[in-house]
Amino acid sequence: MRLGWHFLIPLSIINVLLVGVALIAGSYFNLHGWGLLLVTTPAAIITLVAALMILAAEKSNATPGTIPTPHRIFYAG
Repeated sequence: MRLGWHFLIPLSIINVLLVGVALIAGSYFNLHGWGLLLVTTPAAIITLVAALMILAAEKSNATPGTIPTPHRIFYAG
């Protein structure tokens, strides 16, 4: 769950927004084929950089040597 909420969802939102902007820019400049690929490539690179930044932030918040656990653990008993 943590991987999805803290990493994959923000990454997918960034990716959708950047590719959308790149496609709009490509249609504005009437680009097709390789030209459109050249417009969307920076969007992919920015998304990868954002992924590395999110991973670095998650890694810096983690305490070394501990296993991540939920904040509240409910016991049936």
